[in-house]
Amino acid sequence: MRFPRWSLASALIALAVALCSFTAVGAQEATSPEAGENSLRDGKSALIYEIVGDFDLTAFEGANLSFKHHYTDNRAYRIGVSVSVTHENVDSDAMGVRWTEISNRREAITLTALKLHYHNIHDRASFYWGVGPRIGYSHERSLTDTPAWEDDWTRRTERDDAGAGILLAIGVEWFLAKELSLLGQYGSTLNYRWMRQEHAETSVENQYRDVRRSESSLVELRADVVRFGLSLYW
Repeated sequence: MRFPRWSLASALIALAVALCSFTAVGAQEATSPEAGENSLRDGKSALIYEIVGDFDLTAFEGANLSFKHHYTDNRAYRIGVSVSVTHENVDSDAMGVRWTEISNRREAITLTALKLHYHNIHDRASFYWGVGPRIGYSHERSLTDTPAWEDDWTRRTERDDAGAGILLAIGVEWFLAKELSLLGQYGSTLNYRWMRQEHAETSVENQYRDVRRSESSLVELRADVVRFGLSLYW
C-alpha cells in the first residue's frame, strides 16, 4: 500500500480557502493610502507550505513546512522542517513458490535554515536568494519473504543515509494579496553524505544466514528539487 500523494490537492484547497478569506481584506487594503503591494516589511512573519517533486532528504511525501521572519524589509530568516513516511506492500506469484511478499518502508527528516535577501521589495513579484545549512537523515527497510515449496527464504535490506551541507537557493515570490503569496524556488547544495547498508539472507530449511554490511561517504554538489509554495503572512 502506498500513501496517496495528496500534497498538490491539499495545497490547491488551502489556496482556494485562503483566496476567499483574503478577498475582502485585499479590497479594504486597496482603498487605504497605507496599502502596499506585499508584506515584505520589517517585523512581518509568514507560514510557508511548499510542494516538492519527491523526497530526497527534502519533504513529507512531497511537502515542506517553514516559518519565516523579516528582521528588515529585504532580509529574513526562514527555518523549515520536512518529515516523510512511505510504506508499500507488494504480493506476487511465481513458478515454484507459493507467493512472494515484498515490504518497503522509508522514513526521513530534513531541517533547513536560510538567510534570505529580497530584491524589488515594493513590487508584487520579488526575487530573492538565500544561503544556509541543511541536515537530513533517512532510513529505508526492504523485506522480501519467499516461502518456497521446499524452503523459506527471507531477504532483508536496510539503508541509512545522512547528510549535512550548505544550500544556496534562488526564487521568486508573487503576492496575490498583501498577506498571501505564491513562490517558486530552486537551489544547489554542497553536501557531505554518509551511507550505511546491511543485507541479510536467511534460509529456514538449510539454517543458512548471510549478512553483508557496507559503509561509504562522499562530498557532492547536488541540485535541489524545484519547490512551489504558498505563504501566509501576519
